[in-house]
Amino acid sequence: MDKQMIEVSSWVLAKRPSTYGCYSDNKATKCDNIKPSSQHGEFTQFVTRKATAVPNSPKQIWTAIATTLPLQNLNAPTQINNNSVATSVVSSLTLQHAQTIVIKIALADTQFTAGTKDPTPAAVQSSTAINPPQLVADSLAHWRKFWAKSAISLPTTPEIQRYWFGAQYIMGCIFRDDALAPSSGLYGPWVTTDIPGWYGDYTLDYNQEAQYYGVYGSNHPELAAPYFPPIEQWIPSAKLQAQQQAKYAKVVCPSKALHYACHLAPWGFQSRDDSIYMHWNGPFASMLFINDWEYTRNATFARDHTYPLLDGFNAWWNCFLNKTGNVYQDNNKYNPDENREGQRVPNPNMGLSFIKRTMAMQLEIAKALNITPPAYVSDILNNLVPFNVGKTTTNKTVWTDYPSAGVKHSDFWSMYPIWPSEYVTQNSSQSVLQTAKDSSILYSKFATGRPVELFPVAVRAGRDPEEIIAGFRAYLKNYQRTNMLPFTEGGGVENVGITRAVNEMLLQAPNGKYIDLFPVWPRNASASFTTLLAKGGFAVSATYSGSSQQVGSPFEVTAVYHTSRCVVKNPWQGGDVSVQCNHKDTPVRWSGRGWFSFVAPKGALCSVSHH
Repeated sequence: MDKQMIEVSSWVLAKRPSTYGCYSDNKATKCDNIKPSSQHGEFTQFVTRKATAVPNSPKQIWTAIATTLPLQNLNAPTQINNNSVATSVVSSLTLQHAQTIVIKIALADTQFTAGTKDPTPAAVQSSTAINPPQLVADSLAHWRKFWAKSAISLPTTPEIQRYWFGAQYIMGCIFRDDALAPSSGLYGPWVTTDIPGWYGDYTLDYNQEAQYYGVYGSNHPELAAPYFPPIEQWIPSAKLQAQQQAKYAKVVCPSKALHYACHLAPWGFQSRDDSIYMHWNGPFASMLFINDWEYTRNATFARDHTYPLLDGFNAWWNCFLNKTGNVYQDNNKYNPDENREGQRVPNPNMGLSFIKRTMAMQLEIAKALNITPPAYVSDILNNLVPFNVGKTTTNKTVWTDYPSAGVKHSDFWSMYPIWPSEYVTQNSSQSVLQTAKDSSILYSKFATGRPVELFPVAVRAGRDPEEIIAGFRAYLKNYQRTNMLPFTEGGGVENVGITRAVNEMLLQAPNGKYIDLFPVWPRNASASFTTLLAKGGFAVSATYSGSSQQVGSPFEVTAVYHTSRCVVKNPWQGGDVSVQCNHKDTPVRWSGRGWFSFVAPKGALCSVSHH
């Protein structure tokens, strides 16, 4: 083919008034006056949407997009489309055989360009000023740094490995630590309509949190940064809502009590969906704050952010829960809690799970920071009504959604005690873990269910890894897409969160107490990982041989944030263990033959060998 014609369109939806125009060599001109040129030069087309066309909008933003193209390839004239559906500027270009052209695109708005009423000049200037080689170099440097943080190798399950790396890339695209840009909602940056499902908001009854499930374990704690501001920016409204909800419940709550709606928007606003639903939306939203403490032990963040949030939620529970004798119950008859959206029931397992978790973590953080917590925190933790359970037809004890639901009317939502609340851990009693395992077996439909809920439960409950792998394969076969994001009901980009299950098949650190290598991995399958992050702040690299069924020697540990004692569940049978940190012999302390520990200096690479 000697030549090829292409069209380049810059457009915005036009349900609200928009503007358009063109620049030729940085000079404003009518779009239909631009002529093709044999000389080297550029022209820029732009479209904008004006915020003034959105009356009563709490946060008005005027956005402009500019596209710069080579003038010598232009087929005049440039076409303008301005109708009720969209406003667009469309340019037709001719490319010769094997010719390469550069198309430069820039966006500016009044959020990023402080003090600017009209962002159009900034968009045009940014577009024309783009230096493609430098842009490519900067992008490569960014992604090299990103991919150096962690990796996995799963030679017997390449489809799961592809999913994991694809999910990392998607997370890297979605989550950026930028003070001006708000956290993305349910669809990340890929919103292609003015009214996406659930308005693309922050849905706090699992969808928003699920996007972030895997960031810490994948050793990308920096990706969690944009999650926190929208939650904290709503605290003033959460205090007002707590008083309103207390009035409905006919109870009196202190001013510090917090109560969250189900759907939030950026900058402290509520979504257009003003539903409140459950009383546990806020406690669910605090789980990532808790994870930050568990994975990084960042005392400053815990003191300034996590602890006050937990204190506010637990103040709400203290005034809202009913106390009968010594037992606290989530069964207010005037303003009942909900098991799921609109399903008002007493003592839902989901709510009880988050009550337990927030109480336990307020106590843990208070102890670490030398803070005296309110006395009711330990009282509620120790005397909250037990989780709901029922019996299967084979006499297995499993969790149920709420007291009267029974097994017949329960499903995977009943498994919140182990995930995503993480109150039940591998350190829990064997009977509790058996209940978790039997619940997972009963309620999990791996091939068609909600994977961000089902797979982490199965892993943490210690189910047969072969069953988990088979279920994961079946799910990916049904739902994996070429864009690297598997689909399922619930919407959006939440399924990047299944990485949490993959990470924890390879590495766990229950409650941050000890490191457990390949805890839920098939015995005959080789695998390895590089610098996954364990709770307690340890970056770990290890290999496992399916042929010898042994963890490779040595494996490596780095205390990323603090000098810490690293406790390891011994992955080897017999022999001895030695540790070198930065090539210096390090004393090893044994606790029986099942556990050993050593002091890992901050930042030091510690090599753990078996002899």
